[in-house]
Amino acid sequence: MAESVGFHYVRNGNGFDHPVALIILSPGGKVVRYMLGADFLPSDLKLSLMEAQAGRIEQTIARLARICFRVDPKSHTLVFQMTRVVATITLVLAGRLAISLVFLGRRRKRRLSGS
Repeated sequence: MAESVGFHYVRNGNGFDHPVALIILSPGGKVVRYMLGADFLPSDLKLSLMEAQAGRIEQTIARLARICFRVDPKSHTLVFQMTRVVATITLVLAGRLAISLVFLGRRRKRRLSGS
């Protein structure tokens, strides 16, 4: 069963060497999500179980939230990443400004050459 969902382990003496993972399955047996590691947010687990129950395999808002937040390993709480959010917004706005300037320059060039 482990191999069918992509989970591999190796016998090591009396025990086994394996990654720590939680594999969420839909009622139909499809893998909805792999949650790797021992530290995962309860909200991620809840959303994954809700998706599995509905049979959906899609990204959740939790993935988007990971851009803005990170998990503090000591306190197991979410910490807002202001610099990452500000940097993302700045890059998006700079890109939009650059695209606008290119289109405005082309429009002005056409208008001047057409007169």
